[in-house]
Amino acid sequence: MSLIPKIYSYGSLIRFSHTIFALPFVIAAMALIARERVVSSWQIGLIVLAVVSARAASMAFNRIVDLKYDKLNPRTLSRELPKNKISLIGAVVFFLINLIIFILSAWGLGAHCLWLAPPVLLVLLGYSYSKRFTRFSHLILGIALSLAPLGAVYALSAQFDLRFLSLALAIIFWVAGFDIIYALVDLEFDRSVGLHSLPAYYGERVSRLIAIFFHVLATASLIVVGKIFFLNQYYFLAVAIFAFLISAQHLSPKINFTLTNGLASVVIMFGVLSSL
Repeated sequence: MSLIPKIYSYGSLIRFSHTIFALPFVIAAMALIARERVVSSWQIGLIVLAVVSARAASMAFNRIVDLKYDKLNPRTLSRELPKNKISLIGAVVFFLINLIIFILSAWGLGAHCLWLAPPVLLVLLGYSYSKRFTRFSHLILGIALSLAPLGAVYALSAQFDLRFLSLALAIIFWVAGFDIIYALVDLEFDRSVGLHSLPAYYGERVSRLIAIFFHVLATASLIVVGKIFFLNQYYFLAVAIFAFLISAQHLSPKINFTLTNGLASVVIMFGVLSSL
């Protein structure tokens, strides 16, 4: 396989385009911190590198440990590992490389970040096993993504800033909501192989109601963010657009999840930046 197709295969393995979900929130969090303290370009670069490598490592790990299920599920049979577009050894090496990059990035940001790297990795990698044990894996995924902006704040301030908990809650409920909708596709498969998910446990109708409830909580949490940080009217307009975009996922089964949720996170980022 030539270089470009190989790069594309690894990017597809970890769904690199999905990085757009968390990264705009990281930028928004750094922008809010930058109102109060000096943030260097070196810190920004290391944080972005840490976020991208941590996500790449966790996604590669997920594909590795889920390989036996991906080989059974008709929806996932075309993924890179089941189709042998990437070897299992290649995926493991890719995982280890990104793991090392993440640890080195944390080290570059300071000892306080290096010490926090193992528990962060425990959450990120532990998510891959959550569907084997709990139907609340959607919330665990949300928690994993929320660690990105929280980690950025901690890296820049060396303290846990409670003001950002509302931002974390917004991400948790937003991600959990759209992940529940996405999991509806695998409802019968999850039941057949004994995997846990809210749709597999509660069925489609109740799961859709829970997803709506989570997205209402996500929108409410973003409103709280605006109040806590005294953001302007453009931010609240962005929240309204965000609410519209995530609501569309409940109305149309053919909607592009990556595009809609990626756009929703970017809108919030620009809403925050407009308040600087």
